[in-house]
Amino acid sequence: MARVEGTTTMTHYVENSKELNNQFVPLAVKRLPKRVLGETTEEKHWREFKKRSEIVGEFKGRASCIDFSQKAPHTCVVTGQGKIMLFDPKTHEKLKDVHPNDTVYCTKWRADGKMLVSSGEKTSIKIWTNGTMKMIRELQGDSTGEKGHKRAVHSVCFLPDKQRIISGSDDNKAIVWDATTQQQIVQLKGHKDYVRATAAHPFNKDIVATGSHDHTVRAWSLADIDTDPNPEPTHIFEVDDPVNCVVFHPSGGMLAAASSTNATIWDASEVVPGETVTSNAPVCLLSNHTKDITCLAFNHKGSRLFTASIDRHIKIYETETYTVVHSISLPQPLYSVAISPDGNCFAAGAIDGKVYLRTRAAREGDEVVDQVVEDEEVQEIQMYSGLGDLTKTTSRNWHKPSRGTKIIEGEYEVEAEHAKRLKRYDVAFRKFNYHKALDEVVNEPSSNLNRYMLIMTVLIELQRRNGLRIALSNRDASELAKILREIHRGITDPRFSDLLTVVLNLIIEIYHDVIHESREVSSLMDGIRKKVRHQVIFLAQLQEVQGTMQSLCIQSKIAARKRERVAQDES
Repeated sequence: MARVEGTTTMTHYVENSKELNNQFVPLAVKRLPKRVLGETTEEKHWREFKKRSEIVGEFKGRASCIDFSQKAPHTCVVTGQGKIMLFDPKTHEKLKDVHPNDTVYCTKWRADGKMLVSSGEKTSIKIWTNGTMKMIRELQGDSTGEKGHKRAVHSVCFLPDKQRIISGSDDNKAIVWDATTQQQIVQLKGHKDYVRATAAHPFNKDIVATGSHDHTVRAWSLADIDTDPNPEPTHIFEVDDPVNCVVFHPSGGMLAAASSTNATIWDASEVVPGETVTSNAPVCLLSNHTKDITCLAFNHKGSRLFTASIDRHIKIYETETYTVVHSISLPQPLYSVAISPDGNCFAAGAIDGKVYLRTRAAREGDEVVDQVVEDEEVQEIQMYSGLGDLTKTTSRNWHKPSRGTKIIEGEYEVEAEHAKRLKRYDVAFRKFNYHKALDEVVNEPSSNLNRYMLIMTVLIELQRRNGLRIALSNRDASELAKILREIHRGITDPRFSDLLTVVLNLIIEIYHDVIHESREVSSLMDGIRKKVRHQVIFLAQLQEVQGTMQSLCIQSKIAARKRERVAQDES
């Protein structure tokens, strides 16, 4: 293919070459941000949990329950079928394990961290001492069968008074026990299916909640059990599916329950003694999982809600608006989750018996702040100390200390500035040789990782200087092919597609009469045309999908408003 001459006339007025050298600014290679969403503050926080451990082979079956002690060092207790284990949340080392000769489903700490309570396939409730893990109490029914549970007990916990315990069983009952006398206090009846979840109010020792497979969460008041041996629930919250977990917000103002793929939040301030109230109008309904939610947990401050699911994800919600702020993906379906009261460790139990522990890296805190203040003071001194006047001395070596000289505190060592060597394309730009400037970057070796961005930067500068036509003119087939390869590479890049479209149009305008003479150039032009055509078809399909999604979102909003109106009318 013959060379095609282009317009090369350019007049420049340079009075002083030395002045030009002083004023020339080297070309800065573009550093565009990655085309991904920026890291949020929440993501940075959870990225600090760098110490990670997987406890494998310790439990047969699922790790069904995890709980942290409210007292330092916040020892973690993990319950698996047939075993209870204690772990150090900082080192992840096993502290103690016990085999209760039972299929254990649940183990929870007492508020003071001195005792634990467990339940399992057997109908009895066991109380253990911390440290030695010695069983000191066993709560069970009498010989008549009127007291105690008759089937497996899946949920148990201490009440805030540290003396009473509530348990939920597959016999459709929840029982409140006296841990000191080992006697049953009262049975909470009314559920029509398995009671798989129990929760105690964090402050009010007379309010508890139970969740059942009969699609209800019931709140109970224990204030009048001395006079009323058969209490009725003060509130019945209805859901659409069996309830797997129930938990109170640390403030006691909210009650959360997990059922199917939903986490439902109700106002717990309405839970007061009186007539039974039935409600299915929650404060918030969270539906961000694709499979059943198995466990819920609030952090100690109540600012975050954790949901663990069989879909292998932990969703973290901010509790002011109940929006997802972070999501953690783990290898196995999850059955339990908990976070330590100090917020520095969280644990998740998998359905295959694995336990995933994550501990937050130690932060230096005050030391970092002190260092920042010190750096700012040094910068301020350097700005206002008059060092600029010192560098203007007529003696070139005045500021250079002799070998072995130590810098005394309060003195500053001033180093001479050395001129940076210009890149070859900068030298070409300084001489207004646009043709050579483009050649220098196009001929860069492919091993240069910045080659693509460097070529785009030079093209942007050429366009700014109105030098694209000069740089593209008077080229043979091999030179033109190199440029077309870069256009083919980036023509669908949204960051540079406009620029490369301008470059391609100029090439077609300059070489339209001779493009067909080179088979390589013709092939590259055909490849660019096909790539652009496929991109246009793809964008058209995306617009169709976007329109479909918008219509679905509108229909979903309309349906949600209808449900809200129906709920308001029913209430």
